[in-house]
Amino acid sequence: MLLVGAAILMGALHWEAHWELWAVRLGLTAVFVLFFLRLSLPERSHVMEYSVLTYCLFQALILRYRNRSSLLHVYLITAVLATGMGLLDEGIQNLLPNRVGSWEDVIFDIGAVLFCLFSLSLLGYFKRKFKS
Repeated sequence: MLLVGAAILMGALHWEAHWELWAVRLGLTAVFVLFFLRLSLPERSHVMEYSVLTYCLFQALILRYRNRSSLLHVYLITAVLATGMGLLDEGIQNLLPNRVGSWEDVIFDIGAVLFCLFSLSLLGYFKRKFKS
């Protein structure tokens, strides 16, 4: 969990420091923490894992499709890949004798993916707004 926190912090510190951006980051962090603390331990792990997965996929696709695709295209590919991985994960768990896959977990996975993409788009919007 320490490595996950360090990765998120490094991603957040990557952008230039405007006080307005830090206010947006702090607000998003507060919303995430309040939501995160209300969940039980298994749901917390799903939210954390799929948020980090979505962030990593998004950053990889940004590098791959730089100047070749619109940003909306990258968001859609990220959402499809991360959601597909959640469905695959739960499908594999259904095949294992000592594990049980559930649709509730898929919903938490999709929620984490959407929250992460929303946060990335909001931070990107404010970065462009305050940069000019």
